[in-house]
Amino acid sequence: MESQSQIKRSLSDPGAIAEIREMLSRGEVTYRTALARRVCARHGFYDARERAQLAGCLKALGELAAAGHFELPPRRSRPIASTPRRLTHPVPPPVRVPHTAGAVRDLRLVLVNNDSQRRLWNELMLREHPRGAGP
Repeated sequence: MESQSQIKRSLSDPGAIAEIREMLSRGEVTYRTALARRVCARHGFYDARERAQLAGCLKALGELAAAGHFELPPRRSRPIASTPRRLTHPVPPPVRVPHTAGAVRDLRLVLVNNDSQRRLWNELMLREHPRGAGP
């Protein structure tokens, strides 16, 4: 497992820079994340859970590119995060909600599968959940 500074140190080696230049010149990768995945695999940049250290690798690649060692593929545009569709009216306050979770009876899970249920879900998540309507 390597930290970001160790990744940059490893990639600053002239041999590693030459490998990255070669990958880029052959057109093997067309976007930055693909390059980072290959570099992580080639150099064994994985965390304790055996996931590629993409963020650290991308940062190191960006810094090396800024220093003039090579030119990275252009950034891909990110889709703009959409705002969840909400209800046009407030959700009424709950009625007769028990004070403890153990007192809840007849609890059911309902699959949200239509627009009105989705809007209700979004509204409740935005209003009630501490982290909002994120994934």
